[in-house]
Amino acid sequence: MKTAGKLLFSLAFIFLSPFFIFLISLRLSGYSASSIKTQLVQANAYHELIQSLNITIDEAIQKGEADDPLRIIGPVLKRELTPVYLQNKIEPAIDGIAAWMTG
Repeated sequence: MKTAGKLLFSLAFIFLSPFFIFLISLRLSGYSASSIKTQLVQANAYHELIQSLNITIDEAIQKGEADDPLRIIGPVLKRELTPVYLQNKIEPAIDGIAAWMTG
């Protein structure tokens, strides 16, 4: 179960870190939501995050026990969590947070 905890932490980090970065950037430097989204795409952030997650899943599967649920869930996560999926989930959230912060 230790590997499952690492995977959950990695997933939480992947999904929450862009929001914290966005909030801090917007508050301190006045970036707009569109500029943040453009920078994430230009930096290839979605691809890099998914690649990092896939490496974490592969390592956890290799180290896990034979009955580890990650052996079943891992391949599904790798198949379903794509850079496009991640971008389609994060960008509307960035827009919503920007609208909420700018009132």
